[in-house]
Amino acid sequence: METLNGLAGNAGVAVREPRIRSGSGNNNVLQGSFMLARYDSGMMIHTCDSTELADVDSEFELPPGIGVTAILNGELEFFANGERHYFDVRDSRTPQCFALFGNQPRTLKRCVRQGRYLRKINVSVDSSWLERYIGNDALLIDQTSNLLKGPTNLVSWQASRRLIALAEQILNPSYPTALQQSLLIESRALEILADSLSRLTDQQDNCPNQRALNRARDYIEANLSTIAGIGEVACHSGMSVSTLQRQFKRQYKRTVADYIRHRRMEWVRKGLEREEMSIGEAAYLAGYNHTSNFVTAYRRHFGTTPGRS
Repeated sequence: METLNGLAGNAGVAVREPRIRSGSGNNNVLQGSFMLARYDSGMMIHTCDSTELADVDSEFELPPGIGVTAILNGELEFFANGERHYFDVRDSRTPQCFALFGNQPRTLKRCVRQGRYLRKINVSVDSSWLERYIGNDALLIDQTSNLLKGPTNLVSWQASRRLIALAEQILNPSYPTALQQSLLIESRALEILADSLSRLTDQQDNCPNQRALNRARDYIEANLSTIAGIGEVACHSGMSVSTLQRQFKRQYKRTVADYIRHRRMEWVRKGLEREEMSIGEAAYLAGYNHTSNFVTAYRRHFGTTPGRS
């Protein structure tokens, strides 16, 4: 029986044919059924229909790219680059989908909690997979490039009936042979990915001032350590401060100031982990005049102190 870390390890192994690990029973962490398949194209599919038996936190590093998750029932809790996300689809609540994407490696901490039940599927691809499938389509290249700008983004929505049906076919493939089941699962996963990418790019195209918002975010990413205030970002984006504030929060679900704080914390965390800076230097670069305030904010953000991350 696989552990959570075992599943993560298998996900990083490149194989010529789909490598599927599945099972049922009790491994002291999860009880139920799961599947992990990595296809030759680079697409990865993970399914879970299980009850959580213990409190376990497991961290994984995800490559740049996109992952789409459909939660059909139960609860899912995780941290993406230090930010907590919790989905509750118990009882009669509508199944939920979310896409997690970014142009940099992302740290994901999965929080398993005793007594929780989860039924979900996940389809993920890295940025090289997207580049191969997009080919020379200039519009798609531009849309995908804009979509993946920034380190980590999460967008959620209610699952459609069609997407729920596709997810159920992945969880319960009806074909009798392993080859037929593998092909069915891959085809349904591609449909889910295509539907989700279409939703995300359409949402992006419908957002007013998208180019200006891209300029604002690009400027923040390039000048994390020197940005003096929101006015500076607004000036380089070509928008007024009030318009930037309103549109930025609508698009990225956080204020400009909160986004800058979040990204600075992520930046200095990597510097501390690599021992490239002291805690005092990290505090200064993150915008704190006092180390004690930085340590408090760091603990609130990541759940641990700088010296122990």
